[in-house]
Amino acid sequence: MSPFHSPFSKPAAPFVCASDVVDLTCIDSSDDDLGTQFLVKKPKLECDVGDDDVGTTFSNDCAVSELAPTSAYSELSATPNTLMVLTEGRAAASEIAYSFFDLSTTHCTLSQFADGPSYSHTIYAVIACRPQIVLVPRPMAEGKSKAMVAIRRYLPWLVIASLERRLFNDMEGMQLLQAVATPAQAARLALILECKRYAYAAFNALFHHLEHTANLTFARGGVNVSYRQMEGTMQIDPGAWQDLGLDDENGSDTSLFSVINHTHTKMGSRLLRSSILQPSTDLNTIYARQSAVLEILDNEETFFFLSANLAAIPDIDAAITSLIRMP
Repeated sequence: MSPFHSPFSKPAAPFVCASDVVDLTCIDSSDDDLGTQFLVKKPKLECDVGDDDVGTTFSNDCAVSELAPTSAYSELSATPNTLMVLTEGRAAASEIAYSFFDLSTTHCTLSQFADGPSYSHTIYAVIACRPQIVLVPRPMAEGKSKAMVAIRRYLPWLVIASLERRLFNDMEGMQLLQAVATPAQAARLALILECKRYAYAAFNALFHHLEHTANLTFARGGVNVSYRQMEGTMQIDPGAWQDLGLDDENGSDTSLFSVINHTHTKMGSRLLRSSILQPSTDLNTIYARQSAVLEILDNEETFFFLSANLAAIPDIDAAITSLIRMP
């Protein structure tokens, strides 16, 4: 498969055009990392370059803008095979919407929320998702968008590309969502997104980009789509993640995640990590988890049966991804 080349010419360039675009190279995936890996050509800086002929995986260390202001957030490594489409409303209110897609699990997350002048919710959403690349409308990237000013200020290492504004069509996004999402999710999301047109617009731009630029097509009714509310979870600063040792980002075996990670499946490991970095503040969710734990502890046969058999379950999300991806 032929790569798409990215015109990164200067380390200080704030964004690139996604129509030219990112070296979105489809490569054969390993068992641990199914899906398409986004490969971005490095700018001509002093970086280590691999010998493979399909491109060089983007390195955050080599693409940080020299002109970017100092950030209060520590640089975090991007999650492979992920991208986010971000857009904002044109009204006076700061309405932000994004569509986040993980190609390893074929899981798409939608969200739309009102943000304040500091755009703290937007910054945190990007940090929590850690996308490999963020796609925004061209006017938002080239204009004087306050959201983009905040993103470039606090996340100067982030790779940002632009898309044509015409791709952010909410009506087409609504029809597309009903077509690609599973039937049960499509019916539920139709109620949740009834007045969230910007989320539909971001979703349409995302899948248009996947189909026409990355050459990826998915079976109808097979994509796992969910809606994420900004409320209901605790927002922990990434600096606190490191100071409190919540995550094993640097391979530490003394982090909270590594100490309590006794999960038997990759799905459980992903859920545990998400729960540690974004703890739920919803009482119903907390009570439901406590009830499930109490049920297992009170039934030894169930406990040992699950412990013995969960390890044999493969990564179901990755298996579904291989089934619904169309040639």
